[in-house]
Amino acid sequence: MPTFSTTGEEFLTQMTEGQTPFTKRMNDLFANPGALKTQFPSEYRILQTPGGLDKISAEIRDLLKQSDEEFVNIDGWPAEQKEQVRRKLVQAIDEDRAIRFSWELYRGEYEAVEIVDPGPVDRITITLRSPWKKVKLEGSTFVQRV
Repeated sequence: MPTFSTTGEEFLTQMTEGQTPFTKRMNDLFANPGALKTQFPSEYRILQTPGGLDKISAEIRDLLKQSDEEFVNIDGWPAEQKEQVRRKLVQAIDEDRAIRFSWELYRGEYEAVEIVDPGPVDRITITLRSPWKKVKLEGSTFVQRV
């Protein structure tokens, strides 16, 4: 989910690195997952409940977003995938396990999430996947349609 209006150079960098401004902010937030229980106790309680990602406060959304479109994209994830992400985030916080967010384009029809959890002491990876068909070149700017 790159920034929704990105220069060609920025877009290529995001594709190559698998990092967007949003995934970088998520990585910063989850750099010390165990600390989030005390840093954001009310948010942690919300996150523990089914559907918790849909109830994240405006404070956290503002901390993470660069544009409203980023959360339109996330809000559009299939409910089952959003719930899988929620459970993995809670697990990472509870176990103080490293978590890494990345982004990639893929040939699917809709936004998707891929979670890789190699084991109890290794880093969890959550890859946010955007369909190629939603990316368009307008002049010298790439735009993702939501």
